[in-house]
Amino acid sequence: LWVKPDAPPGTEDMFFMKGDRSGDVNYYLSWKNVDNRITWAMKDGGTFDWVDFRLPAAEFPDNTKWSHIAIVFDRPTVTLYVNGNSYVSTDSAVAVVHNTMDRDLVPGDSVEDPLLIGAGLNNESIVSSGFSTPFSGLMDDLAIYDRALTAAEVATIRTSQPAAAAATSLTVAENSIVGTV
Repeated sequence: LWVKPDAPPGTEDMFFMKGDRSGDVNYYLSWKNVDNRITWAMKDGGTFDWVDFRLPAAEFPDNTKWSHIAIVFDRPTVTLYVNGNSYVSTDSAVAVVHNTMDRDLVPGDSVEDPLLIGAGLNNESIVSSGFSTPFSGLMDDLAIYDRALTAAEVATIRTSQPAAAAATSLTVAENSIVGTV
């Protein structure tokens, strides 16, 4: 994932989130305005766990440059990569991250809860307050894999995909997303 924020994060701004309409989370990646923190959270059945990575100020994404962010979960190790630098945590209690969300964002429709890019869910709506706030800025090349990538694979992705080959505008407002990707 490449990001270029417009401004520093709020309380907790979402890069992406998979969750349900009650605010239950399957997984998400966010950044916070406390201690240059990026958070990876995940849930497997009844177990919810998160890992906070506190980054050096020079590595924390800012509005002056594009930053490459990758998260790799290979139980029990969670590794965050920011611009080629790795930050490792070995304290995850979750066994495996898989999509357990079977409830609908809109009751009665046939669509499962979405993967939200740049937003989070709270009480049946895409939120701009409460649990999370939308990401403000540009994103490019979000990819989610069904296996843990190696450090070499993350490095190859980072160096072979230029940041923002075509900048795209996306506006996230409560209960709607406007733009093209």
